[in-house]
Amino acid sequence: MGKCKDCLVGLFGACSGDYCRVERGILIEQAQHLAGQHGHVLGEFVKVKNRPIWEARCVQCGQGVAVTLDPAPGEPDVYGDALTTPCPEAEAVSSSENA
Repeated sequence: MGKCKDCLVGLFGACSGDYCRVERGILIEQAQHLAGQHGHVLGEFVKVKNRPIWEARCVQCGQGVAVTLDPAPGEPDVYGDALTTPCPEAEAVSSSENA
């Protein structure tokens, strides 16, 4: 596991564990926004053991999203089905409301 790269914030105690809380928060907000555009409502982000990855699932349909603070070259730092696929449960709710 690595420490924050190029980040002085860790010296002042703002980071939690081995990873940058500020960067993680920004990525989580981005994931929530992008998933929300497809009707998803994300649950809590949970850290993957021994990896700089946090995962969450849509509370309505179960589709996932993840954020990573150390993506491989050319890989995204925010990814998952909930970012690209509409939530079928959100569509079902809106259809029944319009009926």
